[in-house]
Amino acid sequence: MVDFFIVNVALPTMARDLHASTALLELVVAGYATAYAVLLVVGGRLGDARGRRRTFLTGMTAFTITSLLCGLAPTATTLVVARVLQGASAALMVPQTLSTIQATGDADSRARALGWFGATGGLAAVTGQVLGGLLVAANLDGTGWRPIFLVNVPIGCRRSVVRRSQPSGDACAAGRSA
Repeated sequence: MVDFFIVNVALPTMARDLHASTALLELVVAGYATAYAVLLVVGGRLGDARGRRRTFLTGMTAFTITSLLCGLAPTATTLVVARVLQGASAALMVPQTLSTIQATGDADSRARALGWFGATGGLAAVTGQVLGGLLVAANLDGTGWRPIFLVNVPIGCRRSVVRRSQPSGDACAAGRSA
């Protein structure tokens, strides 16, 4: 959720570094949002068909790769394409979280979990912009806006290492028909 908001504060720096037009900058934001919105139901159906854990991990891996592509994008057009792919990756992950909440626990625990999910979304809006501002202002080694995307790479890689150490059984697979 943070990735939707983190980009907003970096747009002026992206415009300068990539010589991007206002239209391309709008596509950096809208491309992600559109791909995410259009593919959200597809992501949910894939989780039903292939298993939520497997679909989530596929989405997370794709999100990590697309974050790297965004951070290394040499042109604004490349960044737009990478952002669309990043939005598609997010659309694989989010429905799995919501489906798992729905499929597990009783009504009280679901309500509590959905409350936390909603609160996390609100915090992500604020945190994303603050974190984005800090990363852009820090201009780490002259990288400007790029760390707002690259920050996802070590997180995704770390999760991949943890995933390999976990049992291969899909605890969420039982919810495929749910």
